[in-house]
Amino acid sequence: MNTDKNLKQLLSTWEVDVPIPRRFQADVWAKIAAQESCSRSLWDRLRDAVSFDFYRPQFAAAVVTLGLMLGIGAGYVNAQNSNAMVGRQLEARYMQTINPLAHAGHSS
Repeated sequence: MNTDKNLKQLLSTWEVDVPIPRRFQADVWAKIAAQESCSRSLWDRLRDAVSFDFYRPQFAAAVVTLGLMLGIGAGYVNAQNSNAMVGRQLEARYMQTINPLAHAGHSS
């Protein structure tokens, strides 16, 4: 515990007198960004951008809503096609029941 106090006192008296270039921090971050962008593929950058946006509740809710709407739309289109096919089959069966030539074995 005593060492902690001594260390804190020593660190509080320490001063750095090295002049830092004017755009030092910006240049460092620019070099880091350039290095990261060169080493990562387009797929990695796209994945990171999308996964970062998923942390925002608005974006996640929009994606879920879009997925639900696409699923409901695809289901509706599939149901319409199925209903149309069943309707045509029922119409053909009905026409066979009322067509007297269909019962006699003749084709019309």
